[in-house]
Amino acid sequence: MRKVLVVIFLLISFPVFPQKKAEYNPGIWGVGNASCGNYLSSNNKNLYLSWFQGFVTGMNVMKNVAIGSNTDLEGAKVWFDKYCSENPIKSFGSAAAVLTTELQK
Repeated sequence: MRKVLVVIFLLISFPVFPQKKAEYNPGIWGVGNASCGNYLSSNNKNLYLSWFQGFVTGMNVMKNVAIGSNTDLEGAKVWFDKYCSENPIKSFGSAAAVLTTELQK
């Protein structure tokens, strides 16, 4: 009986099917945690765009690069409007990461 309990315990403790890994979250603060849907419905998109400016500035300082030098804030706003309308449940921070990757090409 004890062996049966040990086997059951081991089977329960170590699942046969692989677990899905949690999505990487780099610890984004502020409106970067808000969804793209929240960005789209916001009456103050400038708050989000200001957060994006700080995000890009931080990346530029940390990587010693000039991300965003090939566009302006209005261009970023148009990009966010399109991206967020296509991906309303993504976070604004993940949208910012996608845009900065695009701007580095």
